[in-house]
Amino acid sequence: MSKRSLETAKIGGGYSKIYVTYLGKPLVDDGRLRPGPVQVVSQGELVAEGMLQKNGILSGMARLYDVYGLRDGTAKTVEMQYRVISKSRIEVTLPNKPGKKHERARNREQSVAVVQQLRPIFMEPFRAENLATWEPQTEPDVYLAFGVLQEYTEFEYCCGASQELLNTWGYMPASNTRPDAILISRTDHSYVVAEFKIGTRDFLRSKHLRQDVDVLVVWTDDISDEQDKANLPPSVVVLQDVAKRAAAEGLLGEEVA
Repeated sequence: MSKRSLETAKIGGGYSKIYVTYLGKPLVDDGRLRPGPVQVVSQGELVAEGMLQKNGILSGMARLYDVYGLRDGTAKTVEMQYRVISKSRIEVTLPNKPGKKHERARNREQSVAVVQQLRPIFMEPFRAENLATWEPQTEPDVYLAFGVLQEYTEFEYCCGASQELLNTWGYMPASNTRPDAILISRTDHSYVVAEFKIGTRDFLRSKHLRQDVDVLVVWTDDISDEQDKANLPPSVVVLQDVAKRAAAEGLLGEEVA
């Protein structure tokens, strides 16, 4: 470790259930650590990457727990010593020795990728700070993006639109379709019917009708024809545009190209 001042944090115990550690709110308050992505290194190697909250909680530490054999609800709480290297990087050491990789591997089943010997390709993970290079592959990806970006839109997520809920609500679509979700309008707090698609053109290719949906949430607007646009729901939220505007204001930690 470097000669920077040594800090102490608790790891294990109840924290192991949700893979977090508490670094301390004072480190955030005095500017030594910045809320957001934080890298954890040990003995010169990257151990884990997590997200530091304003309250001093560092989440996403599953790999750190695994490396040091503290997974699966370890009851024992140990002290983790660390030094702040930069505003987004800490160097850690733990009193117990890291578990051997082959011993950990024996206790878990092989993944589908290993069993099927899938190709070693790179897939950009979804994070708020890397929306510049991330692209949705399926509709659930659009849900995730909306969860991060909804604060910068006119709507907030309420719940999925189950058939039971729609029947109770008395919703009767003109088409034989079911919407994806119910959102809440931030302007008048009313419930609105929403459909999620990757692109606006996907809505036109579906069986949904304009009059059955209040809000269309998409990643990209891939329609230029005005007549086609007239067949879209009254409100269209294009998340890629929202991400660009939010990033330009420094709200996502990285500018979206």
